[in-house]
Amino acid sequence: MLRSLVGSEMCIRDRFGVAFVANLVLIVSVAVCSNRAGAWPIDLETVVNVLVFSMPVSLGCSAMLLWTVRWNPYFLIQASLILPAASAGTMALVSLFAGSVWSCIVFATAALGSTCWFFAVQRRVPVAASMLEIAAKVNAIWPATVCSLSVLVLGLMYIAAWSLAANSILQYLWSLHDLQYIPQLRVAGIGYVLVSLFWTVQVGQNIVYVVAAGVVGTWWSRGGAEATGGDPNPAPRLFQTGLTSSLGSICLGSDRGSVKGEGEG
Repeated sequence: MLRSLVGSEMCIRDRFGVAFVANLVLIVSVAVCSNRAGAWPIDLETVVNVLVFSMPVSLGCSAMLLWTVRWNPYFLIQASLILPAASAGTMALVSLFAGSVWSCIVFATAALGSTCWFFAVQRRVPVAASMLEIAAKVNAIWPATVCSLSVLVLGLMYIAAWSLAANSILQYLWSLHDLQYIPQLRVAGIGYVLVSLFWTVQVGQNIVYVVAAGVVGTWWSRGGAEATGGDPNPAPRLFQTGLTSSLGSICLGSDRGSVKGEGEG
C-alpha cells in the first residue's frame, strides 16, 4: 500500500514536471510562430533591445544587493522597510500639489500603513540581519550566484517570449466570433496565460530557494563556521538536481503559489 502511494505521488510529480516543460515549449513555439506570421504588434528588434537593456540593469541590481548584504545587512533590511513608506509619501505630496485629493488620500494611507509596519517589525530586524549575515558568509564560502543569475537571465527571456505569446493568444481568441463558447474560451485563455507566467516565475524562484537551502544545509553539516572553501561547492550539483530529478517536485509545489499569485493579481 505504501509503495503504491509513493509511486502514485512520484507519478504526479513527474506529470507536473512534464506539464511545466510542455508549457515552456508551447509559449516559445507560439512566440516564434507569431513572429513568422507577422502577428506581433512590435518587431523582434524592439524585444531584443528591451532584453539588452533590462539584463544588465537586473544583473547590476543583483550584484548591488549581494554587496549590500555583505556590507551591512541591517541597513538593507531597514532600507527595504522604509522605502515603500517614503515612496508612498512622495506620491501623496505629488498628488496633493497636483490637486488630486483621492490619489493623495490613497497614497497617504499606504504611507501610513507602511510606516506602521516599519515600527511593528523592528524587534525582528536584528534576527533577520543575523540570518542575512550568515547567508553572506555561506555564499562567500560556496557561491551560489551562478545559479541565481542563470535563473534571472532565463526568467527575463521567458517573460519576453511570454508577452509575445500571450498577446498572440488573446488576439486570436478575440478574433473569433462564430463559435458557441467564445466567452468561456476567452476566460480560459486569460487564465492560462496568467497561470503560465506566475507558475514559471515561481518555479524559477523555488529552484533558487532549493539550491540555497541545500548549500546552507551542507554548510551546517560540515561544521558551520568551521566549514572552508576547500570543500567542493555543492551549488552546481544542487542546481543540476533542481533542473532534473527534483523538477517535478518543485513544479508541484510552485503550482499553488502560481494560483495564489494569479488570484492576488
